[in-house]
Amino acid sequence: MYSYTYTNDSINLHMFEFKKIISKDEFDKFKLDFDNLLEKKEAFYVVFNLLGIEHFDIKFFYKKMDYIYSKKEIAKQFLKASSIVIKNLYGKLIKLGFKIRKPLSETCIVDNIESGIQFLLNTFQTKSKDLKDNQIID
Repeated sequence: MYSYTYTNDSINLHMFEFKKIISKDEFDKFKLDFDNLLEKKEAFYVVFNLLGIEHFDIKFFYKKMDYIYSKKEIAKQFLKASSIVIKNLYGKLIKLGFKIRKPLSETCIVDNIESGIQFLLNTFQTKSKDLKDNQIID
């Protein structure tokens, strides 16, 4: 099962949630949603909520990662930070994968949605403050 939600505010937070077993059609829907997000050419933050997946398939994760890396140039420009929310045991596998292939943005791997969102809010506030600090004022 797959769902996609987002906020319509200054942080521009998007949540991609995967539950139970992910079908090919659901993965294709994710790709379409992610493409549409990139086409807007606006800064955004992402939560990948994988807590509801029944059996974690590392191939699925790498397939998702490969897809995002295929959009590397535009993703690096607009994806400001991401949180991967997943059971702790599987999070260790993902951290290992990120040692092989670095994430395209600041990324945290946590086991609860609140921590994942808090990381993104903190990152957003830091980036916003940095932008204000770098402004030239006449």
